[in-house]
Amino acid sequence: MLKKYLLWFLLVVFSLIAVITFAAFNPFQETIEIAVASPMSTTTGRNNVDAVKLYIKSVNQAGGIHGKHVVVTAYDDRSDEKVGLQVGEKIGRSKAVAAIGHYGSRVTLAASKAYQRYNVPVISGSATADRLGEFNWFFRTVFSNQDQAILMANYTKKILEFSKVGLVYTDDAYGKNLGETASRTFRELGGEVVDEWAMGTKESLKKDLQKVITGLKSSIAANQGPDALLAAVAFDDAAEFIRQIRLANINLPIIGGDTFADVDLIRELEKDPKEQKQKGFFTSNLLGVTPVIFGLLDDSGQQFRAEFEREYGREPGWTGASFYDAAVAVVKALKQENISGKNTAELRSLLIARLKKFNSPETAFEGAGRLVYFDKHGNALSPAYIAQFDRQQLVSAFTQLQLVRNPSLVPDLDKKLKSGEILKVGDRYLQKTDIVFAGMDINQLDKIDEQTSSYLVDFYLWFRYQGDVAADDIEFTNYSVDRLDSGEKLSLDKPIEAGQKDGVNYKIYRVKADFTEVLDFRLYPFDRQILKVRFRNTNLTRNQLIYVVDLVGMRGADSNRILQQAKRTHVFSSITS
Repeated sequence: MLKKYLLWFLLVVFSLIAVITFAAFNPFQETIEIAVASPMSTTTGRNNVDAVKLYIKSVNQAGGIHGKHVVVTAYDDRSDEKVGLQVGEKIGRSKAVAAIGHYGSRVTLAASKAYQRYNVPVISGSATADRLGEFNWFFRTVFSNQDQAILMANYTKKILEFSKVGLVYTDDAYGKNLGETASRTFRELGGEVVDEWAMGTKESLKKDLQKVITGLKSSIAANQGPDALLAAVAFDDAAEFIRQIRLANINLPIIGGDTFADVDLIRELEKDPKEQKQKGFFTSNLLGVTPVIFGLLDDSGQQFRAEFEREYGREPGWTGASFYDAAVAVVKALKQENISGKNTAELRSLLIARLKKFNSPETAFEGAGRLVYFDKHGNALSPAYIAQFDRQQLVSAFTQLQLVRNPSLVPDLDKKLKSGEILKVGDRYLQKTDIVFAGMDINQLDKIDEQTSSYLVDFYLWFRYQGDVAADDIEFTNYSVDRLDSGEKLSLDKPIEAGQKDGVNYKIYRVKADFTEVLDFRLYPFDRQILKVRFRNTNLTRNQLIYVVDLVGMRGADSNRILQQAKRTHVFSSITS
């Protein structure tokens, strides 16, 4: 019996020692909780939550926030207003210092009653309704409806040069707000809104859609129809709206808001047999507004995308990047404050005050490939882009309007305004930027030389673009002149093929030359080298022209095929030793 008690005594002692030892050596003595709310039944909703977790994982690996471990608590709002309010109540009563979410404006507005009561700082990566900007505790890493509506109207009138549009909007907080502003702005620009249609949601959607289709067919038959449609349609109804319009053989260009640039939209439309048989049946001539196009982001944006895809096996979508930026905002704000000894209510107030100080380019924080700061209403002051679908891939439109942050520094501003190179939109100035899609297909990779860090590449290079653009006026920035057979200058010969298809210009070249990159063989034979071919436009800056990797055109030029080709030509055996 004595041995039994002694055994229990020793177990208790060892347990206490283990707890004390863990507390002494655990770098995280306390935790900070951050809530994230999104509809978890959708790919987009899961992307939002996973993007937040991905960033917080890196924060914790780097030591947390002032030594405190950060915990992410995820809530499924089911894209439902009642559930959203319940989620808001749970977050308000929790120890979460901030809420990241929700996805949609309707749910965010429903939950606002709880956030107002508990003074919870909320940062949404995707809720755009203007009304949300009235709340002192609300911020967003995305544009407001007003901002995207103004862009939609200006792009339609000044870039696409359509003079008549029809407006379709859902009769909810998102649709009415976006639609009214887009319609008013288009008229102010001298355009004509020939008709407007409001659609209910869920039960009345199909009936209202038939009214839209009947009205459009009637006006088109009378030669009084619009040149295009402006669509302020909530995400839950966007796929059905597009499907019914296209099935009715109405092939007008459709310029929509941010819901038309959502990855879940194309996934939903892909299920239809019509889209499976003819790619682009539903999405041709479809444009949407987005705060993020990965092809236009810098290296940090590409790094986020690559890390997300490695971690979760799918693309993050623009909302994933935007929710990631929301998490960055919370962490950056907390790191700039003394949070020691503060309770939840105090931390929430402190966080709201600090987030308001991200209010200029000088105080902006760097997110997933972009700088973000807020205006007085908590709206993100960062670029907004026009995206289009190309063979079921969301890519940049051929023309973008980039924000000019300091117009006073632009030479010949008046001249550029008159020529249309720069547009004045509200109180902002936007630079017209041409987008050129560039792709390559490798024929041969040879002569990898560690002594000169050079390699010989034989490849096809092509450009796709619209308008009169000097797309092929390029210089290769990592061209090697170390080997004699390379010569001293590399210039493009005449294109082996050039033409136009579906309004898009294209030129194809064949290039064979040496290129150089710093090669690191310290881990040989387990090293991994990235062999690049880099070029830039000879005369135009990034404000005037941006080259984007032509992922759609290069889908046939996959890495596995290139690798097999390299093995067949014994490229790796030619590495000098």
